[in-house]
Amino acid sequence: MGWVEQWKRVVDALWPPADTCAFCGRPAAGGPDRLSLPGVSRTFRIPACSACARELARPRPACSCPGCGREVPAPGRCADCRRRPLALARVGVYGRYDGPLKEAVHRVKFQGDERLLELLSGMLAAVWEDLGPPAGAVVVPVPMDPEKRRIRKWNHTELLARGLGRAVNRRVAGVLVRRGDGRSQSTRGRRERFAAMAEAFDVGDGGPVRGRAVVLVDDVITTGATADACARALLRAGAREVYGAMVAR
Repeated sequence: MGWVEQWKRVVDALWPPADTCAFCGRPAAGGPDRLSLPGVSRTFRIPACSACARELARPRPACSCPGCGREVPAPGRCADCRRRPLALARVGVYGRYDGPLKEAVHRVKFQGDERLLELLSGMLAAVWEDLGPPAGAVVVPVPMDPEKRRIRKWNHTELLARGLGRAVNRRVAGVLVRRGDGRSQSTRGRRERFAAMAEAFDVGDGGPVRGRAVVLVDDVITTGATADACARALLRAGAREVYGAMVAR
């Protein structure tokens, strides 16, 4: 492949033509003009090929663990949450972290794609409805490592939290502060993740969350170590209870 073709691929990935699928880059011909998703009350003007549209429209899991959002065969907590419950009252997840949903998360996280940011915020609004948090609940984003934010110029979880806050008309409070080495959690095992995250978060000004329910927002939950550490910091600061709203698992 010559340098011209390579450069075209890079340009198309960053700024895809309007008639290509926003998720896989293939031609969107035959796909929907408006993307409609299960449980989401609105549609989105996002070009999608038929394959990605079908994948995104698949039914959401019938049963999920209330403690971490993992899909389970029957109602109840998963084995991990029975052994080590997270410090969250309940966790809601929109879908599986694969296929076009994974691509959407990556494009929002690393490219700041505003169209897909709106889509993911709509998914979080559906998760909010599932969770049914108490009146007056405050939306709090998981903070990004300061060095990563300096490089990317934005915090995708903060943008997702703001989108959710607008959708459900709730206050967004960026009260969590992150410290630690900032190393990616993907390089750590389950026990190492919990150990590394144990003291990784604090609350700057606890006023906005004191005595209130909090809905913690993140893009993806895996072991739950980050969400657990954030929830413990919020509870120490006086939050009444903490829920988790995540796009994918």
